[in-house]
Amino acid sequence: MSMERRHFLKGMLSIGALEGLFGLSGSIKHLGAVASPLADDKKFLVTIALDGGNDHLNTLIPWNDGVYHDKRPLLTVPVSDAQLVGEGLYLHPNLSNLKSFYDSGNLALIRGVGHAADDRSHFSSMARWMTGTQDLATGTGWLGRFKDGSDLGQFGTVAIGRTGIPRILHGPKSSGIVLPPYGQISLFRSWREDGWEPAWNALRDFEMAQAGNGALQSEIAKSLRLTAETGDLVSPIYGIEAGAPGGFVNDLLVAADILNLNIGTQVVHAGLPGFDTHDRQKGTHEFLLSELDIAIGNFFANLLPSVRENTAVLIFSEFGRRVAQNESGTDHGTAGLVMLVGDRVRGGLHGIQPSLRRLDSRGDLHHEVDFRSIYASVISQWLGADPEEILGRDFGQLLLFDSPRAFLW
Repeated sequence: MSMERRHFLKGMLSIGALEGLFGLSGSIKHLGAVASPLADDKKFLVTIALDGGNDHLNTLIPWNDGVYHDKRPLLTVPVSDAQLVGEGLYLHPNLSNLKSFYDSGNLALIRGVGHAADDRSHFSSMARWMTGTQDLATGTGWLGRFKDGSDLGQFGTVAIGRTGIPRILHGPKSSGIVLPPYGQISLFRSWREDGWEPAWNALRDFEMAQAGNGALQSEIAKSLRLTAETGDLVSPIYGIEAGAPGGFVNDLLVAADILNLNIGTQVVHAGLPGFDTHDRQKGTHEFLLSELDIAIGNFFANLLPSVRENTAVLIFSEFGRRVAQNESGTDHGTAGLVMLVGDRVRGGLHGIQPSLRRLDSRGDLHHEVDFRSIYASVISQWLGADPEEILGRDFGQLLLFDSPRAFLW
């Protein structure tokens, strides 16, 4: 067994098998451990959650609006004509890759996005975005429900991360799996390398030995064995671990490699934390946007041409930030920005720019676009499914793709 596969399997056991044993995500107990390559016409979707509440006003900057300068004397971001996208709006200077996509007609900027509750709570707001519903008791995610209604295998939905399966991928019948970023698979590196090969092979023997010993023992043995088989299947992409970059760039490189591997993955989810910028916002936000932009650029650059032309990336956050600064930061707000990028995306400005002069009682913007209309557009026009079956009712759609697969109004 190669060094890369040994290290990868160790990491899979650390984040995968333990979840299976203790029921944290259900990711292993339903695992088929069989690759199911997708048909040539399948579309790929990558979702990115900007955790914490991205400051949309310093992402898509209303530089020509005097209220922006009046409300944010310490947080205004200088811009140049190079960042202009129209209507007096400018992309943040650190989003140069995304600006290139915009100039090519492949970045959709959807403005004023929110939901009726707008309660400014991280927990409940992100829960709504993950589930695609206002009902906080809903335990399934909108992409988990999509998977259960499709012909995807267990590898159909994948999260790149360090913890359990995110809610967005939980389905009524099954969930996706979690794969570790490069450099995060070292929990068992203290084991002797020459002792790992027989341990890996012994997993199958252990499962056979548990036959007749009860459901729990059999489930544990199956989880361990399927985890090893999963690691064996995806280990080729972890051979470059030693030279991989860190941070979020790392996560999206794993996402690109998984899609290129064609083992049946149609949806990948990743998260970039740190956007809850109550203080010292300017430097923090600039750094995070730069990390996002570099990751997006590297992600598309590493996709095979046949995969790239069929891939779209949806970037969202649980809410925006308040219009007025609060010393060196901003408080929780409303009416955020959603970005959709890909070679077949219908780029440009979508939605309605919220007015900085018409604020609610807390000094926040009024949202103009229900986030579920974006989900409905992606489900129908890109994934080719019925959005009402997944979201529960009709939320309307925006035209977000150049050649939509279907409109299910």
